[in-house]
Amino acid sequence: MQAPLARKIVSAVGRVDYCRVRLGEAGVEPLALSGASILSTTTRADGFVVVPGESEGFGAGALVTVHLYS
Repeated sequence: MQAPLARKIVSAVGRVDYCRVRLGEAGVEPLALSGASILSTTTRADGFVVVPGESEGFGAGALVTVHLYS
């Protein structure tokens, strides 16, 4: 599905990132991309957004493709 981002997703150029997200009233809410909280976001996520390697991420309000967990 496609939906707007509630907050930006930041990524490093040259690396493909898979950002876990939750669906909310304001749009797609990014969860932690790295760090200590990355494991806990697995249970809270509704799906993920792929950030391509040639991108620095997506700005708030950008329309992104969300891959939903079944």
